[in-house]
Amino acid sequence: MPGLYSITTRSTGTVLTAAIYNADGQVHVDNAVPAQHDDYSTNAAQMQSTVDPYPASVESLATTTAGEFERLRYLLTQLGGEAQWYVDPVANVAELAFGVFN
Repeated sequence: MPGLYSITTRSTGTVLTAAIYNADGQVHVDNAVPAQHDDYSTNAAQMQSTVDPYPASVESLATTTAGEFERLRYLLTQLGGEAQWYVDPVANVAELAFGVFN
């Protein structure tokens, strides 16, 4: 999906000057921040997608940002012990460390 910013559309016959070219490129640089990027949760199935980053003791390298998210979500699922990465775990790390949760 596209970023959350617009691109100037040029008319047929417009002469592409250095100023236009540089300004168009600067739009991408200025908007290359997470708040301007689109999501990776367009539906529940995509939001729930995870990938094991170390299946059978072999690294599974992500080739996209979406792949990185899927691997991080997998680890969150493992750490939380819940069916989905976004479900609150029964206990938190501080409780486990100090033996509060028994």
